[in-house]
Amino acid sequence: MPEAQLSGLTGLAFMRLGDYPEAAVYLRTAIAGTAQYPREQAAWQIRLAQNFVKAGAIADSCGALIDNFDYIGTVASTRLRTALTDIAEELRRYVSMAEVREFFALWAER
Repeated sequence: MPEAQLSGLTGLAFMRLGDYPEAAVYLRTAIAGTAQYPREQAAWQIRLAQNFVKAGAIADSCGALIDNFDYIGTVASTRLRTALTDIAEELRRYVSMAEVREFFALWAER
C-alpha cells in the first residue's frame, strides 16, 4: 500500500475515534503524498474538510474546500460526492459565516 494511502486511512481511523487533530495530521500527509494524483488528492481534501466539520472548525473546513474546489467540484465518486453533500448540509447551519457563503457560491456555480 502506498504511504499516502496508509496515511489517509490512518487519518480516517483517527477521525472515527474523534481525535480530529491527529486525523488532520495524517490527512494532510495523504494530501501531500498524492500531489501527482489530483483525483486522490481531492478525495483526501474532502475527508480533511469532513474532519474539520466534525471538529467544529467550520472556517477551516470551508478553506479546504474553497482552496481546492477546482478538483473537488469534479469528483465522480458517489461515495465522495455523498461526503461532500453531507458536508454541505452540515455547513448550512453556519450560513452567517463568510467562508460558508463563499463555499456555497462555488457550490451553486457547479
